[in-house]
Amino acid sequence: MLSPWAIMGDFNCLYPDERTGSPVLIREILELSSVFQNCNITDIPFSGFKYTWTNKREDSARIFCKLDRVSCNIHWMQSYPASHAIFLAPGVSDHCP
Repeated sequence: MLSPWAIMGDFNCLYPDERTGSPVLIREILELSSVFQNCNITDIPFSGFKYTWTNKREDSARIFCKLDRVSCNIHWMQSYPASHAIFLAPGVSDHCP
């Protein structure tokens, strides 16, 4: 059996619905989405804020994105089925903790 592993960090959007205020272009997500799909990487279930980054601008110039994620291979979810990520409210940073 392959080893379970998880990765977390600041990734670009993977899907078109992961940004508000500015549309996601297919060319922006194609490469990373392909890697996730080809390597069978999936996000660990999460709660809290979907959009984990903002440009902190005002009104119509504000953009929200899902950039921060905790992802894993299938062996991780089989070994640790209760895994769950929590994205807290943003503070002074432009990313949610």
